[in-house]
Amino acid sequence: MKNIYKASGGNWGGTKVDEAYSTIGDIEAIVLVGGFSNSSLLQQSIKSRFVRHTIIIPNDADLVVLKGAVIFGHKPELITQRVSKYTYGLRMKMPFVDNVHKESYKVIREDGKVCCGNCFDIHITVGQCLFVGEAQVEKS
Repeated sequence: MKNIYKASGGNWGGTKVDEAYSTIGDIEAIVLVGGFSNSSLLQQSIKSRFVRHTIIIPNDADLVVLKGAVIFGHKPELITQRVSKYTYGLRMKMPFVDNVHKESYKVIREDGKVCCGNCFDIHITVGQCLFVGEAQVEKS
């Protein structure tokens, strides 16, 4: 199994669900899980809006998320790929470039080199596919 979209978190239940239905692309099936997936109104809306897709509603759809978390806890190797919810990186110093970096970020190191003291070196970007068990980035 693999994630195909970053975890959204936040207030993505109820009426916010509609916003998640853009850029569906070549997806063949939609799996409805969680408490709201038991709603016949939601099920009918999804089925009528996505007539070319297979709609899967598992038994005990409200418990599927919990069951999946338990299974993942016991066998984390089942998930081979995730999608990054955030951008990750490190704050670091880089050579200062006039007219690019803010003057207020200018720092002079002990060795006399002039640096920008407020740069962000991106290692992983939001939405990037991350392969479980593999190094995502290597920098020195």
